[in-house]
Amino acid sequence: MLLIALTAAPLEAQLERIDVPSGVLRVGGFVSLANNNSRFNDGTSESLLGPTTPPLTAAESEVNVGTFGLDVGLGIINRVTIFGRVPIVRYRSRASILSDSAPEIRQDTSITLVGDTEVGASFTVADRWDRNEALGGIRTAVGALLRLPTGEPKDPYDPLDLGTGSGQTDLALGAVLDWGTGNWGVRFTGGYTIQFAATVQRAIRSPETPTDRAAPVANLRWSPGNVLHLGARPFFRLAKAFAIQLGASYRIHAEDRFEYATSADAIPGLDPAIMSQGTSTSALVFGGGVSYSSPSAADPHSKGLPVEAHWTFEGVVASSKGLVPKTTTVSVGLRLYFNLWGSARGR
Repeated sequence: MLLIALTAAPLEAQLERIDVPSGVLRVGGFVSLANNNSRFNDGTSESLLGPTTPPLTAAESEVNVGTFGLDVGLGIINRVTIFGRVPIVRYRSRASILSDSAPEIRQDTSITLVGDTEVGASFTVADRWDRNEALGGIRTAVGALLRLPTGEPKDPYDPLDLGTGSGQTDLALGAVLDWGTGNWGVRFTGGYTIQFAATVQRAIRSPETPTDRAAPVANLRWSPGNVLHLGARPFFRLAKAFAIQLGASYRIHAEDRFEYATSADAIPGLDPAIMSQGTSTSALVFGGGVSYSSPSAADPHSKGLPVEAHWTFEGVVASSKGLVPKTTTVSVGLRLYFNLWGSARGR
């Protein structure tokens, strides 16, 4: 419920370098602002994108999520980069719940805590980008990251609480390919995230009663579904270092599974499998933005400030299944490169 993507994989940075040259330290900061307005109609719809039913019970919510933090990368040897991200998540939710059997409930919640930390590595398979004074070419990299459950899980007693972390560990595998000729180009991204099971405390609610505060809480074994992501971002360079872009991505999330952690946790007559309803989702996202990548970010010995920056806007525009929030996100990022021990061009 109220699923928000709080962080993005480093391999999906918009037209920034996909690696760090050997002996170079990359230090960056990022800010992401997401907004989600949801209306729950009898619990069957978490978004205006999905199906609706007569509002026997209705809940409306507005959630604003701000994520900011540190993004660090280091080129340890030629073509190999290690990286890490530490996010701080601040969210504020306002909600009102109205039912036939109870008076209207209003809730206003805000919290600021550490989110789920990411560590990983990437390998540059090929880099023939902007060579010999010609714009374009090809470059591609593959990578993996581990997303650690350092954030605060959602409150099981509060049906509208988000938490700042998932409470379980992810392994994300990804690839990025840039292809271009002259001022035109496109970045293709793809990834598969394996979400490991974890024991969590959750209130056993079905999608038909998403705001039921009387739902019993139990220790559950949660096996979240794996995630497939595909994307493409065409871009046009107004100058060698400055580009405008549009893009689309498609995300498929397999069904979550829930069961009691132990037989002692079981509640007679209540099957936690009802919580799986609506967790198999798909979403189509469109967006656009601008980016700046200084040539000296690729070669720390060239003239100019080795800096990269980007601004992007994205929004969920369609969903073919599941309960998908209609979320819009604005992201801003800045990266600086510092030569530590490298003496080669790092290409």
